[in-house]
Amino acid sequence: MGGGLEGKVNTLLIGSDGNLYAGGAFSIPGDPTVVNVAWWNGEIWQPVGAGLSAPVHALAMDSNGHLFAGGESVDTNFPFLAEWDGSSWISA
Repeated sequence: MGGGLEGKVNTLLIGSDGNLYAGGAFSIPGDPTVVNVAWWNGEIWQPVGAGLSAPVHALAMDSNGHLFAGGESVDTNFPFLAEWDGSSWISA
């Protein structure tokens, strides 16, 4: 799919918004760079913001379209659980 993800995919999610999301320990170099969390636009994988600095082990989405990423330490700013509110990653 779109050249694939370079690394390990730990989780897939079809969100309440109908998009396919992947979380894991992966990256896709280029513009834009994809790091550890991505969504599929039908042709290529796209980043979710700037991504997360550590591997993602679980993804979930609430009915408001907020994406949650969990892991051992998904980001230095958001250990264990981070929330994508549609414009940025925040602590959850």
